[in-house]
This record gives sequence, structure tokens and C-alpha cells, in this order.
Amino acid sequence: MPAMPPVEQAYAEEAPVEIPRFGILAHSLQHSGSYANPYREVSATTQFTEPGGTSVRWIPLFWDGGTAWRLRFSPDVIGTWQWHTRSNDSGLDGASGTFEHLGVGREISACTYRPPDESDWVILLQRA
Repeated sequence: MPAMPPVEQAYAEEAPVEIPRFGILAHSLQHSGSYANPYREVSATTQFTEPGGTSVRWIPLFWDGGTAWRLRFSPDVIGTWQWHTRSNDSGLDGASGTFEHLGVGREISACTYRPPDESDWVILLQRA
């Protein structure tokens, strides 16, 4: 079964990206400083504001090696979301954008499975 690809959003995009139900907003950023250990030395979070501005969520960016940082978020409220980053690194600080959660898309069913050897649980996703 092919995986649902993340939706990439660029800086300064004019129209909001559309995220379907169970979709993921994915965005890549690059830090600009020089660090011996970016994982420990850089702090970077993304503020997501849901439609209507009544709720705010803070999600950390994750370091993906080299100078690459990523944010990923799956919205649960339909409408236009806003996001912006805060960081102690100037290359990561101040990125922002909007996206539209459509609330429609292909249905996905999920079930859990534990192999007979009792190793870690597995979550199986299947498109309907």
C-alpha cells in the first residue's frame, strides 16, 4: 500500500496549501549558525493557530541531520490554520505560512497488531 505523501509548503506562498483529512503539513527549514551539536544547541518550535484563533499549539521542529530541520503537523479542525516558527537560530526563526484543512479525503481505517514474538505493537493503516 503506497503511503500518503506529505504536502510541502514553501515560504511566501500566496495561496494556502490544502491539507486533506488525515493529511500532513510538512515543511523543511535550514539553520544558519554553526553548531557542534545542533540537537542540543538549537531550540526551534512552531506555533499553530487553529481557525478562529481560539487555540494555539506549540510543536517542536526536529533536526534531520546537517543543517536540515523539519516540521510536520496533522490538523484536526477544519478551516484556515496559521503557523510560525520561533528559534534561537536566525535561519529557523520567523518562518510562517497558512494552510487550509479541508476535512475531506479518503477514509483510512486503523487497527493494532502485536506479532507472536510480542515485539513492539504495529499500527496498520488501510485506505477504504
